[in-house]
Amino acid sequence: MGKRTFVILDDVWEKFNFADIEIPITNGNMGCKVVITSRKKGLCQMIPMPVAQEDSLIGVPEALTKEILIGVLAEPEAWTLFKKTVGISIDSEIPSEAKEVCDKCGGLPVAIRAVAAALKGKGKHAWKDALRQLKNYKLKEIAGIDPDLFNSLKWSYDRLEPKDARSCFLLCSLFPEDAEISIDDLVRYSVGMRLLDQNLNIFDEVRDRVLAMVDVLNESCLLLDGTNENVVKMHDVIRDVAITIAEEEKGYLVKHVIKKWPEKDTYEHYSAISLRFTTNIQELPDVLECTRLHTLVLKCRDSSPTDVKNSFFNEMENNLEILDLSEMPLKSSPSSLLRLVKLRMLCLSGLSRDMALLGRLKNLEILSLHGIEELAPEIKELTSLRLLDLENCTNLRVIPPNVISKLTQLEELYISDTFDQWKVEGTDQQRENASLLELNSLTLLKTLKVHMPRSMSLPKLTRFSISIGENIKYKENYSSTRILKLYGIPIENKFRDVLEKVEVLYLNKLPEIVGNEGQENDEEIIFLQLKIMTLRNIPKLRSFLSNNSNTPQPLFCGKLENLKSFYGSCGPEEEKEESTKHELNVEILEPQPLFNQKVVFPCLEVLEIWRSIKSENFFFFGKSLDLDCCTSLTTTSYLGGLLFCMYI
Repeated sequence: MGKRTFVILDDVWEKFNFADIEIPITNGNMGCKVVITSRKKGLCQMIPMPVAQEDSLIGVPEALTKEILIGVLAEPEAWTLFKKTVGISIDSEIPSEAKEVCDKCGGLPVAIRAVAAALKGKGKHAWKDALRQLKNYKLKEIAGIDPDLFNSLKWSYDRLEPKDARSCFLLCSLFPEDAEISIDDLVRYSVGMRLLDQNLNIFDEVRDRVLAMVDVLNESCLLLDGTNENVVKMHDVIRDVAITIAEEEKGYLVKHVIKKWPEKDTYEHYSAISLRFTTNIQELPDVLECTRLHTLVLKCRDSSPTDVKNSFFNEMENNLEILDLSEMPLKSSPSSLLRLVKLRMLCLSGLSRDMALLGRLKNLEILSLHGIEELAPEIKELTSLRLLDLENCTNLRVIPPNVISKLTQLEELYISDTFDQWKVEGTDQQRENASLLELNSLTLLKTLKVHMPRSMSLPKLTRFSISIGENIKYKENYSSTRILKLYGIPIENKFRDVLEKVEVLYLNKLPEIVGNEGQENDEEIIFLQLKIMTLRNIPKLRSFLSNNSNTPQPLFCGKLENLKSFYGSCGPEEEKEESTKHELNVEILEPQPLFNQKVVFPCLEVLEIWRSIKSENFFFFGKSLDLDCCTSLTTTSYLGGLLFCMYI
């Protein structure tokens, strides 16, 4: 017997046919319930709800459908949410104007949170001023947006300080609805558009500033947290308001989920255009007359190449600074692209034949290429380049020699971890490629993503995702910006700077934990920032010492057949041993530290171990321990050392 299915279609704007999206429908008692949400009143009644009847779909009788209007918050609920956001629970402590300010939000939660967050901690005069401005705002009619909502969010936007926070807010409107907006993308656009007021010339400085502005927007309830610390989201209603403000104040044109080029009398006044097409657009206009345009983003869900006329960029040569065609493959590179002499950021997809032309764009600072198989030698002419991104070039086979080493201004370099064709010094290879030693010429490099077949000394980096050894196929979805993976390569002192900063460490198939080079230095290696550690296929590992902090973090272990003891700690050794002996009356075994007493782990608090057949003794002072298939653990007496463990 089948199962009943419950489907939610959220934020629907257009009438559709259920047969087109293959909603599962069955006969008999089993079936499907569908909930449709929309900000377009009456739309739900226009959609015929299907049922299964003799292998055909017909509309659901009216008795089986119900439209429910979800109204705004009632006055008491709105007032409670407002006070909670402001941070005051006692009515007598809130200025008398607060109730009227709350009423101006129209009972809409998004508006209430944004306005209340802007007034949190403010004095009586700020409340009076807010009420006056909200009363004087001109009601604006926008499809799908309540006028009170728009005015409340516009007022919150106007209060944002510093100016860079407002700029970042409008920048987020260029991205798709419900998208997880990458912090890296915000940084790159900010550099390309010269968006920030402060004179910031280094990527790390720009990233710090962008993250600070994201915090301001989060605290103002104008941005949402993403699934990890490297992405953010914008509520679709807030995004609609942001698009309207951006068009009025900055001349942004944002049209997404469209099928053809938008028809406009003129594009002359636009400074930024972001268009996202749902289907392949065969060709773009012959020429885009938009002399003020500094940012152009064109993307398409269809992967078919688009034809761009040679004259398309003719009217943009004096201003265009950002061109993002990363999701719109081109049939060929238009000759007018070379006229974009002020271009600072360029993102292209699938370009192969005409890549040599890019070497003429001398002012490029950011270059991102998707889907190429060979990097053109002419790229070395881009001596102003500060960021090169080849991460989405999974079929990359050739990086010519002396290209990377010539890009001496590079601060960030991203290369797909599938590329492993680095030249080995002293060998005769048929296809000549760049050597990893070229990285030594990049003295300004701070961010590196690369796969290295063998170990080498690494530069001083602030952000990295580095794999060394065999090409690792195991793909963990880590959100960290400091990742090191070693496959068959022991830990060595040449990694010391990276090891002290690493947050995610992956060790697999290590014949030795520490190489001979590491044994010459008695100084211990301290993993100060380690958050996640994965150990696999390390047969010689017999003991483990962990020194914990208060931050819960995971350790994953697999196929450690000879592991005999684990010892974890979270404070001074003497205090822990005496406390454990006194309270539990168990013998404390002498810890046998991992890595020959040269390694300390200050951050591990969650431990998971599986298939460790010979594991016998565990002394762990973290909060969570998960043991699976550890067949030698025959009695719970071995767990007496888990003084602070809360979950087993």
